[in-house]
Amino acid sequence: MYLAVTNIAYKDIFAEPIGKLVMQKNHLRLMIFNSHRQEIEEWIN
Repeated sequence: MYLAVTNIAYKDIFAEPIGKLVMQKNHLRLMIFNSHRQEIEEWIN
């Protein structure tokens, strides 16, 4: 299962060191999407 987040939320939260730590510790998989263009930008396992 993937957690869908906007590209803005990803840059503000998950691209930061604490966000990366949360992703690693909780084995989060993300789908990054652009809400303005309505398209998926990246899948992160």
